[in-house]
Amino acid sequence: MMRLSFTKEPVYVKNGIPYFGSAEEGDQFSKADIASWIEGGRFAKRWREKGQMDGQRNNVYNDLCKQAAELNLPIMELACGPGMGLLPDIYAINPNIKATAIDACPILIEHWSEFIWENAPGTGIQFASFNAADMPIAEHSVDVITSFIGFGSLRYAGANQLGGINEAYRVLKPGGRVFAIELEFEDRGIIQHVFDKWGRENWFKNDNLTWRQRFEQSGFIVEQENFINRDIIRDWELGDAAASFGLDIWGVTKAYVLRKAGFAIAIDGPVGVGKSTAAKMVAQMLGMAYIDTGAMYRAVAFYNMQKGTDLTDASKLEESLKDINISLHHIDGAQRVYLNGQDITGRIRTQAISEATSVIATNEAVRKKLVAQQQEMAKSGAVVMDGRDIGSQVLPWAQVKIYLDAAPEVRAHRRMLDLESKGQPADFNKILEETMIRDHRDKNRPVSPLIQTADAIYIDTANMTPQETAEKIVTYVKERTACFTNS
Repeated sequence: MMRLSFTKEPVYVKNGIPYFGSAEEGDQFSKADIASWIEGGRFAKRWREKGQMDGQRNNVYNDLCKQAAELNLPIMELACGPGMGLLPDIYAINPNIKATAIDACPILIEHWSEFIWENAPGTGIQFASFNAADMPIAEHSVDVITSFIGFGSLRYAGANQLGGINEAYRVLKPGGRVFAIELEFEDRGIIQHVFDKWGRENWFKNDNLTWRQRFEQSGFIVEQENFINRDIIRDWELGDAAASFGLDIWGVTKAYVLRKAGFAIAIDGPVGVGKSTAAKMVAQMLGMAYIDTGAMYRAVAFYNMQKGTDLTDASKLEESLKDINISLHHIDGAQRVYLNGQDITGRIRTQAISEATSVIATNEAVRKKLVAQQQEMAKSGAVVMDGRDIGSQVLPWAQVKIYLDAAPEVRAHRRMLDLESKGQPADFNKILEETMIRDHRDKNRPVSPLIQTADAIYIDTANMTPQETAEKIVTYVKERTACFTNS
């Protein structure tokens, strides 16, 4: 049987089912609602007709259920509702599937479980009651999530729907999938009119995102997005309210297959703190790919310096981007940086390039282009990425976030020793001044400033060697996640 890995004790347990919230959570189905569904045969009809196409379903729906069933992995059905989501139809395809149906409404879970135990006692379906926007489940512990308007059922759309998607991303194993049917409303003007007449706060206030945008914003790769139908919404609370006011709300129903992007470690920190060195070591220790985001900004600076571009001219910098193609390649264990097909790895580590990079990194168009490219790189597999806004902007969904720090004097001294080892002139006071100027610029730039995110682990590297820093990060990764416990 499927067993979810819970992170806290339930409020109560009844008949072996854990309940983590109060009776006031979730859609407010009353005992009368439940009784009418039982007496009217809604539960029985839904179960009896599993796997059969009706007016709400078509080949796209059936194909989605088939894909989920054929994975033959344990499933968690999100906010299962009165119809138990996709589970009955998935179960019709694969009767051996193991699943847990969850919903925030305790009454619903209690009666669905009783129905299943009485009418289909041999199924592998279990139940639990908790809020999908705040799951008491360990991260990286769920194989597959299914949803039939499950994300959409979370009220007050903006925060809770995104919260539910973020939670789904958190609890899924790297590479795990979501199979979802979701409804997108069309005319927000009519919707606002309905809420005004209804006297309620608009659930969609400050939220104009599509489902694809919501999923991608949370870090998911949208593998499939397929149209199911377009219709007037009648069998949903908002649709019923609109009908009572003589209004029609049109909605488009689509099927989505999502994949959780590969495992990511985000390492941020100020200049000279040892981010790149630590990140390379961590990647090697864990068998992950290393992505040097700083090298990408250096490549843009290098190109524009070669062209004689005024680095303070935002429009000229933006115009240059159309002629810039940057790629990173790992050759013989080392990362090589290519600009328009040419290897420039050895030409972008000068002090002049460093200073120019600090300037162009504040350009919004440059950051937008490179961040998008970096996000695509991270979705391909397990990566370690370092920079100044990785955890806050580039990979906000990263499973592990690290913030390295050290006093400016410590970092300046390290830089001085590095330059001296290369036979280059090194003035400590000048290096310290440059370090502090760079810190101020990075932390106060209007676009993606350097910050420590609330969920990042702070490590002061002042009295640590690069090896010790890397080992500490790896220890934390192994303690916090199950992905590398056997590494």
